[in-house]
This record gives sequence, structure tokens and C-alpha cells, in this order.
Amino acid sequence: MQEDDERGEGGIALGRTLALSDGIFAIAMTLLAFQIQPPDLHGNEVHHLASALGALGNRYFVYVLSFAMIGMLWLAHHRAFRHIRRADEVLMSLNVLFLMAIAALPFPSAVMGLYGSEPVAVVVYAASMAIAGSLLGALLLLARHRRLLTPETSHEGVVAALWNSGATVAVFTLSIPVALVAPGVAPYVWMLILPLRVVGGKVSRRAAQE
Repeated sequence: MQEDDERGEGGIALGRTLALSDGIFAIAMTLLAFQIQPPDLHGNEVHHLASALGALGNRYFVYVLSFAMIGMLWLAHHRAFRHIRRADEVLMSLNVLFLMAIAALPFPSAVMGLYGSEPVAVVVYAASMAIAGSLLGALLLLARHRRLLTPETSHEGVVAALWNSGATVAVFTLSIPVALVAPGVAPYVWMLILPLRVVGGKVSRRAAQE
């Protein structure tokens, strides 16, 4: 009975799929902390500890940013699978590809933390986030195309989810040319994700009321 409930209507077990997904997200978010290594001070250098910790400021910023972004992707992934009544091998294959992108995010985060002033580091980080967001949007589109969504899933709900993933992809993609010219400005462009998500939420709620 439990296995049937997890499988939905003749599909692949969703419970195991979500367990694997949650595990990958948890590991990726945990690995982000390892980019912040304590400063290596010796002997009489210890009295410079405060300034050495302050010099890690960019790593703190990248940790918070990456943790928040992966957390947003996890929430979006969780919400998407709440509307999926069953899954097939095609959808699961795409989900594995999405999880591969999530598992790789600590690497560009570490590069960004170390070399945040270099255009290549910022471009790699932005491209990695854009790829993850694209795959998440593709998951929902594929589920709708293959009729794997629950009957209760509204058109407005799908549009809102696609808007959120699309906003992530658009903002990070548009920041790439900015990073090539002024890498320090690109993180400010990323902040546009928050107001865009707020706008998307308001539009979908208004559409649902009409």
C-alpha cells in the first residue's frame, strides 16, 4: 500500500525520488560552508585575527547568497513535485540532470568566494545558477507536456512557477555581460530576482481571482 501511494498512478516512486533530491540539496548546502576556512595565522600574527576574519568578507557574502539561492531552488522543486501525481523515466532522467547541476554549485561558489573580482569567476557562477534554474523550469514544462500533473494544478500555478524559474535564469544570464565589464556590479544585478518573484506572485494571484 505504501509503495502504491509513493508511485502515484503507475509511475515511478515519488517518495524515493524526493528523498534523493532532498539529500542532494542538503549536501550541496552543507558543502557551501567549507569554502570559509579559518585564516592561517602563526605565532605573533594571532593579534591580526580580527582583520584576517574581516578579509574573508566576500566568502561570507557568497555563502549567504548561494545558500539562499539553493534554498529557493529547493523550495521551487518541492512545490513543483507537490503538483506531480506520477513520474516516468523521462522526467526522472531530467530530475537527475537537475540534481547534478545542484550538486555542482558548491564549486562555482568556492571559486566566486576566492576570486570574486575576476570576470571569469563571476561568469562561471552566474552560468551555473542559470543552468540550474533552466533545468528546474524544464522539469515543470516536461511534467505538463507529459500530463504528469495533478488535475487540481491550475494554469496560474504553473505560470507562477515558470515565472520564478524564468526570472532566475533571466537575471543570471543578463548579468554575464555585466560581469565581463564590471564583475563587482553583477551581484547587484542578481538582487533583481527578489522583486521579480514578488511581481510574479502578485500577477498569478490576480489572474486566479479573475
